[in-house]
Amino acid sequence: MVAKPKLLVVGKSEETSVVLREALANRVAEVFSARGVSRGLELAHSHSPELIVVDLDCEPAQTATVAEGFRSAQELNAGSIVFLGAARQESACDGRAEQGSTAFVRKPYHFGPLIRKIEELLAHCEQTSARRAA
Repeated sequence: MVAKPKLLVVGKSEETSVVLREALANRVAEVFSARGVSRGLELAHSHSPELIVVDLDCEPAQTATVAEGFRSAQELNAGSIVFLGAARQESACDGRAEQGSTAFVRKPYHFGPLIRKIEELLAHCEQTSARRAA
């Protein structure tokens, strides 16, 4: 049996965590969630998820610091990351959004397209892992 990829959802919104967990856990991923940045970074290091979804519910001035912390964790795992945030936070994510393993989804967002984006990134992670194993 092939293990499901791991997905970490980080943010204050319980609704986002619940919706993503219910939509993705049974089909495509083992889902973990954290309500704060510190706990999210701990889980990122301990579980090595293939994908992290970070709801940038911080002040715009803190966005770059939060983004860099999660980006560093994912560079260790060679995983992908999706940032959810306001348009003014996108530039603080260093302009790497939509370049390979990093995506930025502007708020307000709809769960359908967000879930499809997550599924695409997870499928890409699985293909990359399969190529490495071969």
